[in-house]
Amino acid sequence: MRRIEPITGDDERPFWSVMIPTRDCGPWLEASLSSVRDQDPGPEKMQIAVVDDASDGDLAQQITHRIFGERAEYHRHPVSLGIAGNWNACVDLSRGHWVHILHQDDLVFPGFYERLERAAHVVPEVGAAFCRNWTIDRDGARTGISALERDTAGLCRDWLERIAESNRVQCPAVVVRRRCYEQLGGFRSDLSFTLDWEMWVRIASRWPFYYEPEPLSAFRIHFDSETSRLCRDGSNVADLLSAIEIINGQLPPQRRSALRDRARRYCVRHALGWARRLLNAKETAAARIQLRAALELDPMLLMRAHVWNLYRQLAFGLLRDRIRRADG
Repeated sequence: MRRIEPITGDDERPFWSVMIPTRDCGPWLEASLSSVRDQDPGPEKMQIAVVDDASDGDLAQQITHRIFGERAEYHRHPVSLGIAGNWNACVDLSRGHWVHILHQDDLVFPGFYERLERAAHVVPEVGAAFCRNWTIDRDGARTGISALERDTAGLCRDWLERIAESNRVQCPAVVVRRRCYEQLGGFRSDLSFTLDWEMWVRIASRWPFYYEPEPLSAFRIHFDSETSRLCRDGSNVADLLSAIEIINGQLPPQRRSALRDRARRYCVRHALGWARRLLNAKETAAARIQLRAALELDPMLLMRAHVWNLYRQLAFGLLRDRIRRADG
């Protein structure tokens, strides 16, 4: 596991480190940075840094300077470190007691940092805190919302089992005490789609999680993202299955079998969800990969009407693509 060096001395450290990893940023970095700027309590309280994974060109640096001037740090790697490498670099460069890794196309809403800071004061032993989270499309329209974990702010009960069954936390919604990274190590480089999920389970195996029910962040789903790229070739499902086995080793032995089965069912639901999303975007080849992966995990899906409806959509899509190729 990648070691995260501890920071000694607490007197001059800010409470927050907001770290924004980026690579070849799209049109959403400006909105992401602006959402942080609008809640900036000042450099004594918050470190803000953009960490560029060897982008082509200097667009991210230009946007950072336009939004923050000299207020925010800008770091650029000479060569790409990959997803895990860049996230770990974000943690390495952080100086705050609490770290928020905010991706280049996601958002936080007013009150995010104020509400989640309560976790450290209300429950001193808490390791991470997260809020309810919107999903938005490329234009910023809200398309969904995460499950309500509890009605009021406070500690999540039975959280290790719940987070081990499925990833219930989106990256923009969660903040982590830096000391947890120092003790557990960084993100795993052998995972790409699920390295965040494995980290949340690792933290939950040692510390409690605090939850804020107000939706104060947004995870953007669009087809130019790294998430979408991994779903087009089926890497997402393979990575999920690898993560399930890694996660299972962190659970109480008597619960491993049942939780592994439940996590694999989550993997099936995930693949079906992406199949539906890709079909709606008319990406039939990628949708077929997701459907095939779901069926390999659960052949009984063929008995379910909603899966047959997906296959019907897929058949029409494949026929449409064949006609287009013939006309071309």
